[in-house]
Amino acid sequence: MIIKTIFNRVFDEERKTQLREKYAAVFVTYDRRLVYRQYLKAYRKILKRIIYHTDGESWEYRENDFLNAVKREYVKTMLLTDPGLDRSRYEKELAYIRKAGADAFPYENMHQTFYMEEDVKRDEETGLLYVTYKGNRLYFRKSYSVQDVLNVFNGLCNEQQEHSPHRYLSEKVKVDEGDIVFDIGCSEGIFSLEIVSKAKHVYLFEADEGWVEALTQTFKPFTQKVTIIAKWVSDVDDDKNISIDSFMKKEGLDHIDVVKMDVEGFERKVLTGASQAIAKNEVEKLLVCTYHNAGDAEWVSKYLQNYELEYSEGYMLTALWREIWDVQKPYFVQGVIRARRKA
Repeated sequence: MIIKTIFNRVFDEERKTQLREKYAAVFVTYDRRLVYRQYLKAYRKILKRIIYHTDGESWEYRENDFLNAVKREYVKTMLLTDPGLDRSRYEKELAYIRKAGADAFPYENMHQTFYMEEDVKRDEETGLLYVTYKGNRLYFRKSYSVQDVLNVFNGLCNEQQEHSPHRYLSEKVKVDEGDIVFDIGCSEGIFSLEIVSKAKHVYLFEADEGWVEALTQTFKPFTQKVTIIAKWVSDVDDDKNISIDSFMKKEGLDHIDVVKMDVEGFERKVLTGASQAIAKNEVEKLLVCTYHNAGDAEWVSKYLQNYELEYSEGYMLTALWREIWDVQKPYFVQGVIRARRKA
């Protein structure tokens, strides 16, 4: 409105006509963008009222399969219509989404079923459900049903396939014989269970009591080389949190061979809490999830400038995890940064 007022006051009618004809394409593009933004604003407002209902000043979330389906369709529409998306960069991912719909892992091979209902057993002594994974029992939290176990475990297996954007390890950055490993945000512990036989010692950091109980059972055969720390890893030290720098000092550790972290968006805090160890070259390799927050990949890359870096393959469609009215670029993000200290 301000630009239009200035335009009308500065130029006479003849000059205004000349300018309109000369820059017609620009004005059309601008109008389309303006309408597009207003459309999105209204659409998000309507969807917010569908998904939430208000009681006074508070909002209550209403979640069901229908609303999740609405969000998937909304994200798909955004991806296929956003004029600002670089389609040449995501050809494979967009082809999958056109065919199968929006998915966090937009690849054909990422939705396999590895385990069936008969593969889930119950430990009569503890009451916990477990599956046998590479010869060892992997336990799950007590609140899980058989279907919960299957959903989670099959998802974990898909996530760690060779070409998955969520895969932690690679040929260049891996756990070697005799390594000291920090598994931060270990949840069920599948990563550590896979490498525990070759590691010298594994430290499992998990503050969720439900997972601590399951981890204790999973790693019973390895009690001599596994330590469970029931705290969050962060950049502060208190009753519930601990930093890598302070933990190393407390345990008398002068180096760590591998640090794997998947901490739901708090990776920056974990790395900040390891600043002394990283500056002193006391951390050899890091596996850092970068898909939780927009900009994490760039931040981690700059923070680990003394490391050789590689990304996991492909992209994750993390827009599906955001609130529906907050779906915005970047829609696709890279999943994991693998870092190895420069020689």
